[in-house]
Order: sequence, then structure tokens, then C-alpha cells
Amino acid sequence: MWYVIFLNVSKMITITTVGGRSMQMDNNEIRSEHFDHLDHMNFRLNDVNHTSKHATEWLLRKHFIETYMLLFVASGQGWLKIDGSFIELKAGGLYICLPGQLVEAAVHSLDERGVYHMSFDVMYALEQEGRTTLEVMKQLLRNDVNGEVISASPVAVGVICQMIYHHIHMKDGLQRYYGQIRFQELLYTMFYDGASVEETELASPIEHVKVFLEQNYAKRLNIEQLANVAQMSPRHFMRLFKKRYGYSPVDYLTFYRIKQAQILMRNDHSHRLKDVASYVGYQDETYFRRKFRQISGIPPAAFIRNSKQKIAAVDSLSIGTLLALQIIPCAARASHPWTYYYRRKYETDKVIPLAEVEPILLEELRLVKPDYIITVGTESEALHSQLDCIAPVCNIPWRKGIGGNI
Repeated sequence: MWYVIFLNVSKMITITTVGGRSMQMDNNEIRSEHFDHLDHMNFRLNDVNHTSKHATEWLLRKHFIETYMLLFVASGQGWLKIDGSFIELKAGGLYICLPGQLVEAAVHSLDERGVYHMSFDVMYALEQEGRTTLEVMKQLLRNDVNGEVISASPVAVGVICQMIYHHIHMKDGLQRYYGQIRFQELLYTMFYDGASVEETELASPIEHVKVFLEQNYAKRLNIEQLANVAQMSPRHFMRLFKKRYGYSPVDYLTFYRIKQAQILMRNDHSHRLKDVASYVGYQDETYFRRKFRQISGIPPAAFIRNSKQKIAAVDSLSIGTLLALQIIPCAARASHPWTYYYRRKYETDKVIPLAEVEPILLEELRLVKPDYIITVGTESEALHSQLDCIAPVCNIPWRKGIGGNI
């Protein structure tokens, strides 16, 4: 059996990263017993298409759905009809249609980000025991409202869709397999976000506002609007929000927007800074630059330059130095406790874990082909010599750094 999923993103290729929540795959436990069904389910992507960068509109002719389908509208706006019911395709929306439904859709005002359209199979091993695949999927997607499913970060979804499209169309079978893996990540995010929002809605109104803010951060938001979502007075709302999260609503919105901009800039270097600002809700590029530097500690141009460089951290002690400069190492020791932290905090899964054994470490670095290798002066001369043959080595003595480098 098949599904139709429709993803709609706003003015931003919300990449995400993976996660802030943009696409945060952390270890927070979601207490939902029906997710146990996933142990007996298999999902396989069949096809993915993306509109050309010159397309200004996209149409889905009226037909009965026979396969599961995913539509991610990274730009533009439009409408979707499911069995005759009209649904507005809005920024950041994720939409699902079920097998057998009559579906029709149209999106206009597209830019180069376009529309992603996917189809996939779902198999349920326990179907003969009374529950159909369709019934189980409806239960997993219980948070849909008129076909819409919660997506906490369009940035994260956009990045994953880009990766899926890129890898699925590669000639190399291993690369296509990696595209399937990223598709599984997309499904995980969809299930996780839905369950997270359900738990949030059962919690306090303030947490509900936080979710609302993260889903609508690219839009014009004000205190009165957020207070209405919480169903309380603006003054009372601001006091409770700051008490709960340590930030005022305005400061939290600014922080979240800049974080989404970082994800976008880190994963795709082709966007103009003006467009990045617009994607995350800032129409004034100068104001965006000022806020970005205020929160990130470095100007946007320096952030982009740093993100383009592939820098490997041979010793775990150098990880902190790189992160202080807003540089995520392309490869670092997997054994260090910071590794999970910065992968989660900086929303990336692009860090190659390096082995502890030197021969294996050297081979991994040769495959990574970094632009630079950072050492801390504790490496042997033999290792240092071999590292020099792979890439330029920058030695930052750790003990000297404690007192003098910073």
C-alpha cells in the first residue's frame, strides 16, 4: 500500500540539520506505545522528483492515490484537495494523503527551491494479525489536521529532501542506498515531531506557544499574537515565558531565527545573504547581519567562510577551539564525549568519527581529504609527519593555548 505526504515549506529552505529543534534527533524519549509497530514496518522510497530551478508553478493532476507520496513545497504557495476537501498549502506545512484518496494540488510563485515530490512503499509484517498497514499508518500520523502533519523545522526537512534527491539519482548503488537512509530520517523526524507536539499540547500553554513560534518563525509575530495563542494577557504571558525558558519571547524568536540561518548557511553556500535573511524572517539585511553577529559572535561572511572549510580535529582537545570559532570539524575522535554534544547542538551528521588506532585514523583522514588538520602538540613526530602528507597541519599546543591562545 502507498501514501501521499505533502511537505510545504515557507520562505526558507529550512535545512535542517539537522534539528532546534530543527531536526534534532536527540535521545529524548517519546512515550508512545504505538511506535512499537515500527519494529515490524519497512519503508522504501520509490521515486523523488524536484522542479527545475526555472519553474514558477507545479501541478498535480486529479487522480486516486495508489502509492504513498510526499510533497515538500520549499517555496511558493497553493492548495491541495483531498477527496474534495480544500486545504491551503502554507509555509512550513507537511501534508499527508492516504491510499485510495482522490488528490489534486497546485503550487505557484515558485523560486529555485521549488517542490519535492516523492512516492514510497510501506510494508507491515503483522498485517495478517488483524491490523492493516493503512490503519497502523493512520495511528502513527494521528496528529494530522485535515491532512497536515506537524513539522518542527522546515529548514531541517528541506536539507534532508535535498540530500535524498541528490543521492537517489546517483549512478552509484551505494549512494542511492544512502538516499534511502536519509528518507528513513525524514520519516523519523515526521513521527518524532508529531509525537513531541502531542505531548506539548498536553503540557502548558507556554510550551504550546514555543512550538507555535518555532513553526512560524519566518512570519511576522508579535507579543499580542503569541499571548492569544497562550490565551492569557501579554504581560502575564511574557513573564511566564521568560520564567520557563530564560529568554523573553522576542529574544527566543531572534535566537531561533539565527539558528535556522546558520543551518541554511552551513549546508548550502549558494544562497545570497539577502535571501537567507528573508528565509528566516528578516527583510532588512543590515539588521540581520547585526543580529547574526550579536548571537553567533562572528559576521555572516566569516561564518560562511568557516563552514566551507573541511578541518579535521585529530585530538579531541582541539574540538573546543574549533567550536569557539563556529567551525564544525569534518572529522573528529568518536570517543570524546563532546562528539555527541556538538552533533546535536550544531545539528549536523556530517562529522566523520575518527578511530583511536593510528593506522586506521590515517586511512580515514585520507578518505576525508580535509583542507587542514588541527593538532595540539601531543602527537608523535611520526604521526605528525604522516599527517603532513595528507593536508596542511596547524599545531595549536594545548598547554600554551590554556594561557595564551584565547
